[in-house]
Amino acid sequence: MIILNVIQVGTFLLLFVAFLCLFWIIRRPKPWKGIALLASFFVCSAPLLYALYDESKHNYLDANIGLGLAYIFTWGLTTLLAVIALFRTFFLRPYR
Repeated sequence: MIILNVIQVGTFLLLFVAFLCLFWIIRRPKPWKGIALLASFFVCSAPLLYALYDESKHNYLDANIGLGLAYIFTWGLTTLLAVIALFRTFFLRPYR
């Protein structure tokens, strides 16, 4: 159970860092852009939060496919956001 908690916290931290990197590369940050990114962070983490809530309330004896799909979705989204942030950092910013 401790390993699952470490994976949960690590997944949320990686997703948050990906959104934070995306916020840092915005050319002209405005308050509404930060609010929109924070809201999209909560929307993107909602499937994992619901799957973890469902797992804690209902202890199934078999494999929980929904929990695995929620992790795969979140990890894929985190990877996509990190790739977008890296692409924008290295290819779309003018060198100073």
